[in-house]
Amino acid sequence: MVRTFVDRLRTAGVHPDQVITDDSRLYPSVLKEIWPTAWHQLCLFHATRRVVRVVSEVVKQVRRSLPTPPPVSKPTLLGRLRDTPPTADQHNPDAERYRWRLARRTLGIAQVHELHKHIASARAIGRQLGVNHGTVRQWLKLTPPDPASVAELAAIPDLLPEVDPPPLPWHDWDEVRRTREDLWLYRTLFLHRAQNLTVEERQKLAGFLAGPVGGELRVARTSLEHWFAIWADDLGNRRTPQEAERRYDIWRTDTEATKIAPLRRQQQHLDADHFVRLSAFLRNPTWEPTNNAAERSGRIFRHGQHPHFRLRLVKSIEADLKVRAYLKKERFCSPPPTRLHHCQRGRRQIRAPE
Repeated sequence: MVRTFVDRLRTAGVHPDQVITDDSRLYPSVLKEIWPTAWHQLCLFHATRRVVRVVSEVVKQVRRSLPTPPPVSKPTLLGRLRDTPPTADQHNPDAERYRWRLARRTLGIAQVHELHKHIASARAIGRQLGVNHGTVRQWLKLTPPDPASVAELAAIPDLLPEVDPPPLPWHDWDEVRRTREDLWLYRTLFLHRAQNLTVEERQKLAGFLAGPVGGELRVARTSLEHWFAIWADDLGNRRTPQEAERRYDIWRTDTEATKIAPLRRQQQHLDADHFVRLSAFLRNPTWEPTNNAAERSGRIFRHGQHPHFRLRLVKSIEADLKVRAYLKKERFCSPPPTRLHHCQRGRRQIRAPE
């Protein structure tokens, strides 16, 4: 299929200097046979997307490796708290359960309001407390109890289970919960170029890299920055082939990245042969590093074909491509349109100077 398509292009008189493809194994042998003098450029966008996806996997891996906070409340609070309190008999089981549930509910309201300062998601708070997210939203609408009542209830034995402290370097479980939530909310900060981040986002990213989870995240972020620096400098100017090769060697021989399995697999995949084809565009300033324009056009064509199943015949597709190419050429070659029906009523005629 690929050979037939490329051979038809050659027959039509297409003899390019550069051919851009993805990393499929179907292209190299065919291109070498039909267009032996053309440079084979691997799409830099596809390769960069693989590197970015690997960094995202490292972020997910770090989040999964966080210690699991124990549930704050072991006993369940199933059912609705009755509106009318039972009798004040101390030995009545219903009265004892009501008092326990009321005290536990008061502590739960205080805990929900405290966790809401660091965690915005009601579902996340509910997972930590072992209650439904709808209950969390209802409790957030209530006024939190005063600290004296909370301290008095917390001193009651067996009302709250004993919780072991988290392992070092964590200080408390609230810090673990906050970090877990932030890693999910700000997981894309590790994937962007530094110049595309705002000041607040850079500060947030620096906080992650300097925190308890900063070890593998620093390595992954550094590896991604080295990859971006291979092809262009801070101002967006293209590197020379020699400078790009030197920076590629730095990225591929990074020993810290080799210790992390996803990064190591990507270093092994993007070997020297891949670099030669990825850096082909650096040899000519007019060459493109990606085939995004062709894929964008193909996507527009497929979306236009989607509701018209009868147009998916080869004859119809060829006719449609010819019509689109003609209309595009006519749009670029035609003079700019003139404004019609421009009312001249009330306008004074300006005479040209003699």
